[in-house]
Amino acid sequence: MTIRRLVCAVFAAALFACSGLASAQVPRITIFELIGCDRDGPLFGQLRDLGWVDGRNVAFDCVLGSDRLGELDRLAVEIVARAPTVIVTNSTLTIRALQRATRTVPIVMAASFDAVREGFVQSLARPGGNTTGVTNVTLELLAKRFGLAREILPQAKRVALLTRRGADQAYLAVFVSELREAAAQSGFAVATYQAVDIGDVARVIDAIARDGADLLYVGDGPLFTGRNAPEIARIARAHGLPLTGSAPMQARAGALFVYGPDPMEGVQKAARHVDRILRGARPSDIPVEQPTRFELVLNLGTARALGLAIPPLIVARADEVIE
Repeated sequence: MTIRRLVCAVFAAALFACSGLASAQVPRITIFELIGCDRDGPLFGQLRDLGWVDGRNVAFDCVLGSDRLGELDRLAVEIVARAPTVIVTNSTLTIRALQRATRTVPIVMAASFDAVREGFVQSLARPGGNTTGVTNVTLELLAKRFGLAREILPQAKRVALLTRRGADQAYLAVFVSELREAAAQSGFAVATYQAVDIGDVARVIDAIARDGADLLYVGDGPLFTGRNAPEIARIARAHGLPLTGSAPMQARAGALFVYGPDPMEGVQKAARHVDRILRGARPSDIPVEQPTRFELVLNLGTARALGLAIPPLIVARADEVIE
């Protein structure tokens, strides 16, 4: 072999070895979702804006648990076994499953109910452990929602709260307690109902209507959002029930109104947390953030279908009005 060929061979081998090493060191982000994982969606876009491009300097994978709620612990263990650099998730169920599976792999909450009260972090300023991200201001939001409900439905007295049977009991107990407190401040009494799955929702809403509810409040878990939201809104309208919830997309899907955090802000904050972790920061040192932007979404098409007139001042205050 000539000197020239030997040098080229050595250079090629070195280049191949470096390439393999770089490939092995590419960070991996796992998305653990209950609703969906869109690679053209906002989280991926935000991370691209921060310099993290799938297939170039980072690898993404997505695990969906919406149809496997009874298997979340197993799925979390499988995710951790793949040794991701960071895991992004956005529900109480998946956060809790991941924390049971690992106390070392960084977890970023794109949303959470009450991260401190649920024990996910020690405090907002100093999370401790391996979890950080975004948490809601639950009681304040609930009070605002029921204040709006009182303005929109001045004669209403009874609220039906519909949750998923089998939901995380620690989360549910806190949520129901705070919802009752917030509803009472605006003069509403709350009755609770549960549905097993989307096939059970029509039966439960029929019972809610027969019981004389004036407003139906549904949760923000996978049973009530995503692909199920339009069907739940249709069923509520068919029973003449005004519907609200906590995710603005529910109003876009047909609920009467929703007031809640701007989901894009939560994604932006979560992406920045992921970026900091990928650049070497520890989750325990990254403060948990709260939303600062909120949306009031009104669906006037639903209001007309229900024979309701939304006060003009409410319409003027809305961030989005759907005709």
